[in-house]
Amino acid sequence: MRTRLRWSAVVTLPLLSILAGVAPALAAPPSNDDFDSATIITVLPFSDIVDTSEATVAPDDPGVSCAFGTLSSTVWYSFTPAADMRIRADVSASNYFNVVAAYTGTRGALTEVGCASPFLTIDVSAGVTYRFMDFTLVGYVPGTLTFKLYEPIPVTAAVTIDATGLATSCSRTGSSSAGGTRFRSSRAPASR
Repeated sequence: MRTRLRWSAVVTLPLLSILAGVAPALAAPPSNDDFDSATIITVLPFSDIVDTSEATVAPDDPGVSCAFGTLSSTVWYSFTPAADMRIRADVSASNYFNVVAAYTGTRGALTEVGCASPFLTIDVSAGVTYRFMDFTLVGYVPGTLTFKLYEPIPVTAAVTIDATGLATSCSRTGSSSAGGTRFRSSRAPASR
């Protein structure tokens, strides 16, 4: 008799919940789930960590040029630079496949200015608002987004070539980025 009672309770309670219209509790979408509630970035460098597992897609979220498929789990950021500069959106530390696209314009009338994963580097103009939409595609499981926006340090190189066309010296200054880690180097010219 005890076994039957357990089985009955295991089946009956979930069934009653469904019939009563009670749905299981879900986490709320992230605060920047919609274009109109984008996280506003006021200073660089910027970094944010967001759980996108409950993020949604708005019917008017724009299409993208760099990915094929149906968008899933979009979140939004907004940045208006005070000066012309080059910036990089970096989602390389996220724990799922995601892409970032950048736009100018207003809701429903956006113009894409770039789209890439995991790094998107664009030149921006002072006073223009840039909107960043991070997303995954249907079929991929959303997860923890790590969104960074910063000015990349430029890398410069100089090469000296002799009359025969051979490089006699070279130097590089600046930094490069690999996996979210910055490396700074400066090498003195090689002598022959």
